[in-house]
Amino acid sequence: MDREPPLDRSGAGGPEAGGPEGSGPEADGLYRAIMMVLVGSVMVGAVLTLTGEMLFDSRPLANVGLGMAVLAGIAYWGLRLKARAAARRLAQTRSGERRERPPPE
Repeated sequence: MDREPPLDRSGAGGPEAGGPEGSGPEADGLYRAIMMVLVGSVMVGAVLTLTGEMLFDSRPLANVGLGMAVLAGIAYWGLRLKARAAARRLAQTRSGERRERPPPE
């Protein structure tokens, strides 16, 4: 059986790395892993906030949970906005490259 050669995944997504057209930072595995960790941090922080004082009788633990949830949430949305802006720039660059090419002779 003939096998296709492995795709070059040296870039951060997109056609250069063998990904689908239009993929950018959102398609990168590292980006997704970071986003999952941030979502998990928000959840753990929320649980600590809600149960810290009730179960463990510790107001500082609840405060730490609240701070953790807020900071992880801010980091999550900041990273999302940055990735969307990068994807938009990448799409504009690609569309600009297509228009600037001279017609074939």
